[in-house]
Amino acid sequence: MVYNDGKDLGWDPFVKSWLQKHKDKRLTELLQGLFSKYVSKILEFKRKMCKELVPTSELNAVTSLCYLLDTFATPENGVGTYIATLIHCMRTHHN
Repeated sequence: MVYNDGKDLGWDPFVKSWLQKHKDKRLTELLQGLFSKYVSKILEFKRKMCKELVPTSELNAVTSLCYLLDTFATPENGVGTYIATLIHCMRTHHN
């Protein structure tokens, strides 16, 4: 058995694996870009500026984010309906 510490691997392998299960390639591309651009900055802010009552690792925080997206970013909540518009807006305003 091989043990890898989450600190050594970071959160990126989890996100890549999580994104592979999504069928909508446009959504996957958008999410990968957003994770790449914002998550490290958010985790750095959390580490430097926030005090947690129950400390969480970066991997745990990103895992929770992914599960929240699975729960709330659904067609029933309009994600599938507006994905093309969202992708266009993100490319236009966040490049």
